Amino acid sequence: MTKLEKLYNSIQSLKELGVQLPNELLDETNRVEEEIIKNDVIPLLEETISPMISQIQRELVLVIDYIPDEPITVRLTRAC
Repeated sequence: MTKLEKLYNSIQSLKELGVQLPNELLDETNRVEEEIIKNDVIPLLEETISPMISQIQRELVLVIDYIPDEPITVRLTRAC
């Protein structure tokens, strides 16, 4: 089980038990979620796509749109 799965399962379990989660706890879980995404998910994405992207010979910006339960979209934009 990944860190994100553990976080989501913990929140879901508490909600299913009828626990009212205070805003401070929700804010903290959002902060932890963002840290996990920054420190675990994004580096893994970078490692995975790096071999394909390194073939491109110009600067560009790729935008990944992710909405749960929908297909991921990747858009090309100009470099900043």
